Amino acid sequence: MSTQVNVPDKQDLLDRLESLPFGRFHMLLIGLVFGAVAFDNMDQATLSFVIPAYSREWGLTPTITRLNPIMGITGTLIGAVLGGLLADRIGRRKTFNIMILIFAATELVNGFAQSFDWVVTSCFVMGIGVGGAVPVAFSIISEFTPASKRGAVQIITGVVSIGGGYIIASASANAFLDTLGWRFLFGIGVIPAFLVPLMYKFCPESPRYYLKKGRIQQAVESVRRVEQLSGVGHVKELYVNKYSVNTETETVGGMAKLWSKKFRKVSTLVWLYGALWGFFNFGLLVWLPTILTTHFDYTSHSTAYFTSVVDLAGIPVGFLTAYVFDKLGRKPILMLYSVLSGVAVLLMGLLGVGGALAPALFVAIGFVIYSTGFALAGMFPPYASELYDTDVRATGAGWAVAISRVTGVTSIFVIGGLLSSNVGTPLIFGLLGAPLILAGIVVHMLGLETKGIVLEKIAPQMRGTLTIVRCKGLQESAVAWEPTNGV
Repeated sequence: MSTQVNVPDKQDLLDRLESLPFGRFHMLLIGLVFGAVAFDNMDQATLSFVIPAYSREWGLTPTITRLNPIMGITGTLIGAVLGGLLADRIGRRKTFNIMILIFAATELVNGFAQSFDWVVTSCFVMGIGVGGAVPVAFSIISEFTPASKRGAVQIITGVVSIGGGYIIASASANAFLDTLGWRFLFGIGVIPAFLVPLMYKFCPESPRYYLKKGRIQQAVESVRRVEQLSGVGHVKELYVNKYSVNTETETVGGMAKLWSKKFRKVSTLVWLYGALWGFFNFGLLVWLPTILTTHFDYTSHSTAYFTSVVDLAGIPVGFLTAYVFDKLGRKPILMLYSVLSGVAVLLMGLLGVGGALAPALFVAIGFVIYSTGFALAGMFPPYASELYDTDVRATGAGWAVAISRVTGVTSIFVIGGLLSSNVGTPLIFGLLGAPLILAGIVVHMLGLETKGIVLEKIAPQMRGTLTIVRCKGLQESAVAWEPTNGV
């Protein structure tokens, strides 16, 4: 049923959010989410240094210790799905803070671990917090940031924070592993808990989330709060334009909507890409220190040192990526980084035959892998979150992350088994590098460009309607814009 409403020709809520100057609020948001995501990623990298340490202490083999990262990543799988579903139901900010507290609390518990079973159980719960925070973080970023800056902000938050997390992990391992021990490395992960009260103070709930739920008054208050934090001197009254509207609402949501005709291509893209990238990422991230110490004759100390250098070198590339992500577009950068990293992984395996890999060469190849392949962890989830509607954005991003964890668990199991069998490095690195090259091909075939497009206009191949609801005490307000092709 369609009706006509006549109200003054002023900006609506989404226009106001998109037209805000990039400033104080956005910097606060980046800082808070950056800190949380950096420590989340630090946990994954820390595990790769902790495993060899407690393996020596407790006399464990790779066949046994691979259960730890497998259970941890299984936790992130569950957390990604749960976090996405919760964020689309109870809100982005509340869900994000819950996941951060789960992560920080279990890091503290792990610092007192007295057995392998203790570590495995705690890491599983910790993974729920880590996995749940990632898709929600990028949903928050994408829904608050103007389209013209969204890509750069997402990459700085994602890629640079991932590099920062790896630097914290490797630098901490280099500084404290031999002195304070592996338990202290887990204890560092408590720090994100102190970000939670700051999130409540400086990051209101997403207006887009409120609008999709029909909670107009709260959406208005959220936009006004963002305007205040942005330093906008005059907060305008709320009006919307004259529209032809459809008062019927869409009943399909959740998992069913992800595979509806509207999003079938999108879900195929992000699930395939997530599966291929996840196999590479977690297999190499978890086992690289072990590979370097068993196949390349590096010590734990030198491994931590070299990975610190590689991580640090990758930070400038992260800022460069933030620039080109908005200038060149998401699709070409995802393709380029996937192929470059896949080729670099294959080279590391071939050049490392017989354990002969000079430190300078390792740093050079490792720089390419870390600054492109591992950087995809900061590019893929935000890209996935852009492709879905607000009511399933976090759910869609959560499932994309979860699929990468499914293949990540598989990779950890497979690579751990190969290490126990003492196979050559070409096979191990070949299994890790080839999926990334295939991932680049998937983006070429199925990828959609989202550069500079307002979120409500990204969903592919749709006719557009604008839904309007009435709220007592307010004029009619725009709830959700469903885009028309070519708009």
